[in-house]
Amino acid sequence: MSEYWDTYFGFIDEKHAAIVLDMEVSQEIDTELYKHAFAFRFALKAPNEDGFHVGSEAEELNEIEHDFKESAELKKYINVGRITTAGIRDIIFYSTLGEDEVLVLEANGYYQS
Repeated sequence: MSEYWDTYFGFIDEKHAAIVLDMEVSQEIDTELYKHAFAFRFALKAPNEDGFHVGSEAEELNEIEHDFKESAELKKYINVGRITTAGIRDIIFYSTLGEDEVLVLEANGYYQS
């Protein structure tokens, strides 16, 4: 979506966390239409001691996320952020659709932990 994304580091449930947000999404979409929020969650294969992805897994995830987000946008899902903590990654979407089944089926083919 926008070119203005921001990253925040902190703690969630006393675990290190990285939160990446699209800071202009509300200016680019009709929030009355995109009122449903969905998260695609998966476990990292080899997180470091802080629960983050590193090395070759980081590169692989960047490619997978890029392809997955492009596919999701074709189905009326808008990526608005992601959260990584404790070896778990959540990719957050808004949608005009009330069902997430199509997105889940699509996501399952991308990353096998």
